[in-house]
Parts: sequence; structure tokens; C-alpha cells
Amino acid sequence: MNEKQKIEMIKNILYNAIAMNVDKKIILKISQQLDEYIIRYYRQNKDSNNTVSNKKDIYNIR
Repeated sequence: MNEKQKIEMIKNILYNAIAMNVDKKIILKISQQLDEYIIRYYRQNKDSNNTVSNKKDIYNIR
């Protein structure tokens, strides 16, 4: 599973946890894990200008 897939999976878990009114401590841990994967993704996908080549891609912006 690549970083982008991990981000998508954790994002869905976070959305579901919020919708189910899961304890805020658990939501925070899920959110922190998502942050870690996003940071890793950005670091691995930097171009020469220190920017991600397609930021829309990570956030599913259409």
C-alpha cells in the first residue's frame, strides 16, 4: 500500500469515526496518524522547488 492509499484509508476512517461520535481522544489519534502520512507523502513527492507537484491530488480536490 503506497502513501497515497494510506492517506485515503486513514481519511475515511477519520470521517467515519467523526460520524459515529467516537471519543475525541481516538479521533485525535487518528488525525495525528493522518498528519504523519500526509507529511511523509509531501516529503517523498517534492520537486526541485520544494512543492508537491499536485497538491489537489492529496486532498481529492476536484
